[in-house]
Amino acid sequence: LDTVSLPLVRWTLRARDEPGDRMALLFCYGDSVPSAALSHDLGEDLVRALVGAGVLRDAPGGLACPFRLTPLEGLWILGDEPSAGADAVMGPGPTTLELLRNLPARCEGAVLDLGTGAGTFALALAGRGASRVVATDLNPRAAAISRFNARLRAAPGGSGRSRRTMTRSRIASRS
Repeated sequence: LDTVSLPLVRWTLRARDEPGDRMALLFCYGDSVPSAALSHDLGEDLVRALVGAGVLRDAPGGLACPFRLTPLEGLWILGDEPSAGADAVMGPGPTTLELLRNLPARCEGAVLDLGTGAGTFALALAGRGASRVVATDLNPRAAAISRFNARLRAAPGGSGRSRRTMTRSRIASRS
């Protein structure tokens, strides 16, 4: 959103003050949400887990998310803001959508995703039926975020089960 629209969207979401509005503020529009409201909406255990994973951080006004969650093909993909710097791990954008439109709707066989970033293609192709998906990235932070996204896919309410056991990892913070 542009610099004029974003404040209006945030103001509207704050004024409505429903759980979905707070989630949009937090995960899509880069705003903080009061900790008590998040604990009420998500449960204290999940909020603690998200803070422990580095997905939520203390901020003026409560907790904030330094990442963005983007919906794509029934998945939620966590990635950085485009302005996050040289080490940014991008979630789906216009180029991703164009490439996915040109891939088969049904994927048979194995997939190798080199330079996976947030794991968008690997997870989308797993969802399209790939028999095996291997995703790799030289950037350790990208590898951690793609593992997080795979766990998010496997979580209750996610789009399906992870195709392999994921190791626990904390998302590395930018310095």
